[in-house]
This record gives sequence, structure tokens and C-alpha cells, in this order.
Amino acid sequence: HCYLALATLKHTNRDYVGALNAYESTLRLYPATPFLSEIWMNIGKCQLRLNRSNALFSFHKAIDLGIGSDVDAAAFAYVGRVHIENNEPQKSLVPLEKAAEMTSDSSMLTDILLLQASAQLLCGQINECSRSLSRCAEHLRSVRARNQYSALAILLKVAADQGQPIRERDATALLSAISNLRAEDLFGEHWQYLAAKAYFEIGLNAEVNKIQQRFLEDHSQLPLADRFREFNISQESDSLYPLPSPELLTAKSKSSRKTDAAQIVYLRKLLDSESLPSHNRILILKQLGSLYQRQGQHQLAVQCFTGRFPASE
Repeated sequence: HCYLALATLKHTNRDYVGALNAYESTLRLYPATPFLSEIWMNIGKCQLRLNRSNALFSFHKAIDLGIGSDVDAAAFAYVGRVHIENNEPQKSLVPLEKAAEMTSDSSMLTDILLLQASAQLLCGQINECSRSLSRCAEHLRSVRARNQYSALAILLKVAADQGQPIRERDATALLSAISNLRAEDLFGEHWQYLAAKAYFEIGLNAEVNKIQQRFLEDHSQLPLADRFREFNISQESDSLYPLPSPELLTAKSKSSRKTDAAQIVYLRKLLDSESLPSHNRILILKQLGSLYQRQGQHQLAVQCFTGRFPASE
């Protein structure tokens, strides 16, 4: 069908409004097409991208018209995702279990199990989340999946420790996993909340604020936004990242022309100064931690962000 081909092209090019119109035209002109399940599935995907509330109906329609294929499994996974983004993770558990049972695709199963583990973590189901992650560990074929798995595993460990401060080695592993996540690899907006949760546990309140603000700008209509209230952080009360003092702005602009390694040497020399005010030390540690994070030296980054970095080696 030419309309279906046009819809697919527009969808691939991220023209979700155009793709949605083309998919709907296909249904109107070819109501008996054998691709009904796939079309409704893609309609739901476009609606989800456009923040439209009727995406859930479309995914259920795809399931009703399906024949038990991987398309059905994907539709069940999307139903679970929508429930999580509606801040109703408990409702996602049954469709996600069905999705896991139906799929024959190993890569899809990994994504489903990661989503299932996320939902269970959000529900506070520690043992169930652990079992999902154990099952998922058998299917970790990609770096992106391993990073997501690592982040969830450490967040699960933090949840199981019931309020105990995160250990430095766990904070280092968590920062490493979160730093290597890419938005295009993540299935569901709940990962923004999980990233904020990770940074909160490490003590990076400024990053929590950034993620929260971005989420509210892009997805204020999602009930999941309510979960960010648990962090109870304001810009004014963020003691780790105060606003830059004027004298340091000059130093930062001069050092920005240097390589990361040269900047690290420069900032560490500043830290060695006995007369350095505590306010400036906090700011320098933030800059230094960001450089270490960018270089993949996550243990040193954690030490900087938590204020435990030594003044000199």
C-alpha cells in the first residue's frame, strides 16, 4: 500500500504527525489490510511520541488484532511502558509478563525484562526485581543492555539496604553505568526518573535538578512527574553546587582552552591552596568531578562529587 509505505517513511524520519495521518489514511482506505496489528502498533508509537493520551487504546487494539507474534509482544511491552509513565507500575506487571512469555526475539526479551525489573523496583518488589534481573543476565548481548542492567542492579541494592548510605564502590559503578546510558537506547521515560534517583543516591543534587526540570519541560503531562517530589531538592538549598563566584569564572574560561588532562592538573593545583575558601573548593570539586566523569574515571568523580577527594595525593 502506498499510504503504508509513506507512513513508514515519515515514521522513520521522525515526522510523527505526518506518519500518524498516513497510518490513519491506510486504515480508512484499506480496512481489510493484513497489517492491521502492525499499523495500530505504529499509531500507538506515534501517539506516544506526540504525548497523546490515546496511545494505550492503540496498543490494546494492536493486541486484539494480533496473532501472537512478536508484534503482540511489543504491544504488550508498550502497554506496560504506558502504565509506568502513568505512575501506575503495578498495572504494568501483567502485560510485561505476557510480553516476556510471547516474544521469541532475544533482544526484545532483554528490553522487556529490563522494563519489568524497572516496574518491580518502582513498586518496591525487591525479590521480584532481583529475579527479573537474574533472568535478564542470561540475555545481555549489548553494551547498552549491560549498562541498564548495572544501573538497575545497584539501585536495587540501594533499595534493599533500606536507607543506608551508598558505598563508594557502588556509587562508582552506578555513576559509570548512568554516565554511559544514551537516550536513544532507553525504552521508556521512567529512565529519567531512575537516572535522577541514581544521582540523588550519589549526592549529585544539581544533576537531579537538571533532570527534573528537563522532564517537567518535556513531559509535564505524565503522572510519573509526581515521583520527582520525593527528592525534595531546590536550587537554593543545593549545598554541593553553589553559583560560581566571579573570580572563578575567569579561571574557568582560561582553562577551558586546555585539554581535559591539563584542566585536571590546573584544578588540582587550585585545591592544594591552603587559602582556598570552602565555597570555591566545592565549585572546583564539581568541575574536577565532571572532568573525571567525562574521562570515565568514575571513582575519582564520585570522590569529588561527595567532597571526599583529597587536597593532594
